[in-house]
Amino acid sequence: MKKINYNLRIGIVGTLDSGKEIILDYLKKEAIKTESLNEPKNEKDSREFLIVFKQIPIKIRVFTTNNIDGIINDRQKIKTLDVIILALNLHDLNSMNEYSKDDYEKFNDYFLFQGFSILAGIKKKLPSAPQISKEEIINKTKELNILYCFEIQNENNDLREFYEKILNDFIFKFQYSSPELFDRAAEYGKHLIKKYNLQN
Repeated sequence: MKKINYNLRIGIVGTLDSGKEIILDYLKKEAIKTESLNEPKNEKDSREFLIVFKQIPIKIRVFTTNNIDGIINDRQKIKTLDVIILALNLHDLNSMNEYSKDDYEKFNDYFLFQGFSILAGIKKKLPSAPQISKEEIINKTKELNILYCFEIQNENNDLREFYEKILNDFIFKFQYSSPELFDRAAEYGKHLIKKYNLQN
């Protein structure tokens, strides 16, 4: 059986305290296969995950870095991105200053980015800790001209909704643009579901 899958390239930006590892951990749990793509002595993180979503196998390549410049400086290796996620710690009141309009516009210019952009506020501490307000997150999203903003407070439910929003959009585009290839990918998905005894 021919291994046909949809390819998705995601860039995740965030400091070590941003909570970006929570976004990656969800993919690790959902993945059939995980592979590190890091080159020796490369400080940037690059991984590939194979998941099955709504019966469609999706190979997700993820590039992570601490700031937007890290993505820009690695653009020759990355080449293109379908999704950019800017992660921030909801309990670090200065974390939104990590992302400036100028830096994000520079990223857009370098990549000619037309993909899915998300500002993700991630809860890492107890409810009593100071927290960035929803209004502040929404305002930052508008300032950067980002498509979506999310609050990730419950790692299971919120992350499931987070990824469903991303993947549903790309599955729809795949089905619409290449219906025959989509059907063949679905057949391969059935094979993987049976092979790995997945609930899908």
